[in-house]
Amino acid sequence: MTVKDIISGESEYLEFKQEVPKKSEIYMKTVVAFANGSGGKIVFGVEDNTCQVVGIHQEEAFSIMDGITSAICDSCTPMIVPIVTLASVEEKVVIVVNIMPGSQRPYYLTTKGKENGTYIRVSGTTRPADSFVLKELEFEGANRCFDQKYAAPEASVTEDEISHFCNKMYQYAAEHYRTEEAVERIRPLTKQKRKSTDKVRKSTDNITDNHKKIIQYVEERGAITNKEVRNLLNVKDSRALKILKELVAAGVLHKEGKLKGSYYKLK
Repeated sequence: MTVKDIISGESEYLEFKQEVPKKSEIYMKTVVAFANGSGGKIVFGVEDNTCQVVGIHQEEAFSIMDGITSAICDSCTPMIVPIVTLASVEEKVVIVVNIMPGSQRPYYLTTKGKENGTYIRVSGTTRPADSFVLKELEFEGANRCFDQKYAAPEASVTEDEISHFCNKMYQYAAEHYRTEEAVERIRPLTKQKRKSTDKVRKSTDNITDNHKKIIQYVEERGAITNKEVRNLLNVKDSRALKILKELVAAGVLHKEGKLKGSYYKLK
């Protein structure tokens, strides 16, 4: 966590809290939203309106961290296990709670139940998931669990069989989301998208989580900018550019546009 991150303000992947509220539900909604999305961080010790670093009393920091961890583990279903660390910003101590994207979606507040306790992140805000989004999260969670449980590395299938299966998945999703807005969010799985991760694996020594996050983002939204990479990965400009260049060199992405108007798409 750096001063630059603080100055950039809250985003889809970053939220500030001046202090740890007595009612954990106040920030627990955001925890759930991050797990249902692309992950994110909650920073305690930063005033959310002014982005002023106020800090946490250092002598109380570790007990506060333990309390946050316990509250998150006890309040969410399925269980969410956070990564809670200390950081120093402007010579003050802040607590950073890192929530990774979940694979058992939807995540929700146990006390409110699935229908009323499921939240998602929209820009820099946390909002309740409506019935259509809830179905989409259930669909994503079911597919991820199926992939993990029934993966068959030695199975042999043809390209036509894969394409047919992907088309059936798209048709199923389109039939079960009844609004035009929901259907528009569904993107057909193309051969190009299926091979994107394989390209990185073959072209780089070690495929990283950062590579995977960027590829997933581009698959879902069509393109990504340097600024979006910085927000997605919570990294500096130079680091974001380096990772993008790695994906370009690997033949996964290609750059379009010039200077500030440039963006990256699947190749």
